[in-house]
Amino acid sequence: MSNKGNLVLQALTAKMQQAFPTATVKEGWASSYLRQVEQWPLITIAPIVTNAVYQGRAVKDDMQFHIQIVDHENEAPETLPSRLIQYLTSYRKALFSQQPTDRFNNWDGLLNGQPTEGAETRFIEPTPGQPYAGLSMILTTTYSQTME
Repeated sequence: MSNKGNLVLQALTAKMQQAFPTATVKEGWASSYLRQVEQWPLITIAPIVTNAVYQGRAVKDDMQFHIQIVDHENEAPETLPSRLIQYLTSYRKALFSQQPTDRFNNWDGLLNGQPTEGAETRFIEPTPGQPYAGLSMILTTTYSQTME
């Protein structure tokens, strides 16, 4: 991943941590962390596809991230679906709503334009014997940089 790609990943991680201050936010795949989580929900961010186009020293990259928000049933499994809907709302506000200081929602100039959802959000149903459920999203970002 390029330097600017790492900055995009760091900005995405920071936005998720700000939107979910009590969550565990990690880079990678949810299955790697499920048994180690002390603070729920677990949010994982994994770069999955990059589509870099080079023109001389300039690079334009469309990078996709797979974001999962996984929660545990705890003592109130009946509240899990409503919590997931709240998480989806918070996720979309954090990544897609305009902020007074970032009116173009391009993450303070880091991106070429607004991020987009690359595929529709999926609910992850609990598997038998496992107390987890979650959301799965694909986020597409576009940025440019000049190679050194």
